[in-house]
Amino acid sequence: MNGITVTFDCKNKFRAPTWGLVDLFKWKVLSKQLGGGIDYIQEFKNAW
Repeated sequence: MNGITVTFDCKNKFRAPTWGLVDLFKWKVLSKQLGGGIDYIQEFKNAW
């Protein structure tokens, strides 16, 4: 190609939050006063 090299960088540079058992526990078991509940899941979704 006339000495032109084309490269593609497909690495995901965006670090989306991951969901785990601790997050499930915080969402379903902890109360709002302890940082859990619906507010926790909403913050998680907003960070995504």
